[in-house]
Amino acid sequence: MVYILFFLGSFLLIYLFYLIFVINKEKALNRMKKSKDVLILSKIGNIDIEKVNFKRLARLLSITNSFIIAIIATVILVIDRFISSFYLWILVTFFTSIVLLIPMIFVFYKLIGKKLMRKEDRNV
Repeated sequence: MVYILFFLGSFLLIYLFYLIFVINKEKALNRMKKSKDVLILSKIGNIDIEKVNFKRLARLLSITNSFIIAIIATVILVIDRFISSFYLWILVTFFTSIVLLIPMIFVFYKLIGKKLMRKEDRNV
């Protein structure tokens, strides 16, 4: 139960951070157009960023990134219960984070690309 609450709390906190400091600020939103997240999404999802409603894309990315970060943080919290050595904890959490992060980015960004392509096809 603690892990679910931690996941939900961290997800909401990260999403609110994105909402307040990125999505609702025009300057930050314009910087996001040139960010690595958008570049990776355009490559993985095979979408043309210029044809997509960027505010909607920013919301989807912020929800996705919040979800990914919250999952990784929750997994690290679970690992923390089982490893007492500080140096071993650093190694295990680092490698676990990398092993989780890369596939999750590819899977979720591909899903976002498919969703946006379907929406784009309907609008044309």
